[in-house]
Amino acid sequence: MGHDRDRATADGGFRAVMLILHIVAVAGVLAILWRARSYYLAPLQDRPFHDGYATWRPTGSVGHGLGFAGTAALLLMQLYSVRKRTRLFGRLGRMSRWLSAHVFLGIWGPVLITLHTSFKVQGLVAASYWSMVAVALSGVLGRFLYRQIPRTIAGQELSAADMDLREAELRSELAAHLPAPEAVLAGLDRLAVPPGGPASAGLVWLFRRNLALRRDLDRLLGASGLDRGVERRLIGALARERVLLRRRRVLGFQVQQAFHYWHVVHKPFAGLMFLVMVVHVGVALWLGYRWIF
Repeated sequence: MGHDRDRATADGGFRAVMLILHIVAVAGVLAILWRARSYYLAPLQDRPFHDGYATWRPTGSVGHGLGFAGTAALLLMQLYSVRKRTRLFGRLGRMSRWLSAHVFLGIWGPVLITLHTSFKVQGLVAASYWSMVAVALSGVLGRFLYRQIPRTIAGQELSAADMDLREAELRSELAAHLPAPEAVLAGLDRLAVPPGGPASAGLVWLFRRNLALRRDLDRLLGASGLDRGVERRLIGALARERVLLRRRRVLGFQVQQAFHYWHVVHKPFAGLMFLVMVVHVGVALWLGYRWIF
């Protein structure tokens, strides 16, 4: 239980940092939208005569910088792929944390690029922009599918034997700390699969029930007589892991198949996005657009 407590504390701290970064990013984007609102809302033909033209246009003092920042975010997010496929950066944190950073950059990089365009997308750049949008949107689905595949702390996919061992460990830990272990464990088993059995499960059911899992666990643990507090949160984390592990075992084949097809769609859009982006940046530099450098 002590190991799980330390892990829960560390994970909670990391999630808090990521939440703060998202809040800061939201605040920054809202501030830009507010300050540039009159320029962004101006008709395209009137923008060259707007007071904010030199600042907010794609090659403006701020607009150009937003393009640099967004491009940097899109490039930095590829470090996740390097971390996943090589031993480089292997000691710098767990894969789940790299994925969180990858998602953060994958959300806010496109947002910065959108602000850089000043909501005017046309020509060859449009192919890169809409590919970027497709990559970002599909990334949301990819993250969901990735999280459904049971993995070790290091991010490696669990084998069937590993899952059996982890299920047994979770059952033992929960039984040792629950006031009514058999009733709660039976309740967790009922939460893990749909009423119609594994055959009636599907990805849509998995998504809906995962969203409601916190509420379901709260009801189950509350009915068992477990008081709210640190101990209940820790037991709740173990109970959640057990339910999700069993759900993911039931839907393992469907998840793996969906993840395969997701890669088939995701990778070509990502390749097109970076290809056109390189051309766009190269042409801009060739034409002399250097921002503040």
